[in-house]
Amino acid sequence: IHAARPHGPVHVLSHSAGTAVAAYTLAVLDEPVRSAAFVGSGLSPGFDLTPVLDRCERGLLSVECGTDLFFL
Repeated sequence: IHAARPHGPVHVLSHSAGTAVAAYTLAVLDEPVRSAAFVGSGLSPGFDLTPVLDRCERGLLSVECGTDLFFL
């Protein structure tokens, strides 16, 4: 990611099941990203986001719908 944008900030935006891909990727990155946003996350409510938060300089925004828990 940083090779493609060595001097610019990197923000990660993911949706639905893509949030799992983003979360696992962020957890193993060597360098932090500026921020991340998970929209309609497909992650289990018990998923530990600590490693993901450690890689986000300005934090993580998660936008959910109240009915999403029904499907998880």
